[in-house]
Amino acid sequence: MRTILNLFILSVCFFVLFALFGIPISFWIEDRGISTILSFVYAALITYFLGRYLFKKEVKRKIISAKDNAKTEKPIKPFSLGGFSNYRMLDTMVAGSNFQNEDGLHRFHHIRNIEEFDTIVLKREPENEFDPNAIPVFDSKGENQLGYLPRKYTRWLGKEMDQGRKVYAYYKRTLTQGDYPIPVILIELEITEEFQ
Repeated sequence: MRTILNLFILSVCFFVLFALFGIPISFWIEDRGISTILSFVYAALITYFLGRYLFKKEVKRKIISAKDNAKTEKPIKPFSLGGFSNYRMLDTMVAGSNFQNEDGLHRFHHIRNIEEFDTIVLKREPENEFDPNAIPVFDSKGENQLGYLPRKYTRWLGKEMDQGRKVYAYYKRTLTQGDYPIPVILIELEITEEFQ
């Protein structure tokens, strides 16, 4: 809704500027066609930069909202899929996507190649010197690291993985409005009867 309002404001602004620029330019340039073109160009440029400003504010608002949501993310309660096994769902951003991998390539080089609902591979990394519960996030081949699961999830999810529970992860989308892309993944943890 806010985007439609911004587009409406920009449209009105363009026509007002076009009319305002048309009057003084017609005094300087007698050729009506050239003065109309110059008025159009000036109005378009100012509207373009105003639009960038408005949409940048909108994007920053969405990023702040996404970060606030990420701070309060918690896995939802298990739910039933029509008589099938229960699943615990987790929708989270991937941390550390702004670093380079050991191959020297930046992680967002690999993030660009992922498509919606591609399988994501989660592996345990108990030898990690910073966090023995660390769970790196890899592409569907398990070769290119995209980042890490946020620390607040790794302890309990790592325990579940160590106990043999099936964990499925899928790529959902990439937040691209910040300084670097942040992948968002969807994780499903299967809860069979023996683990309930």
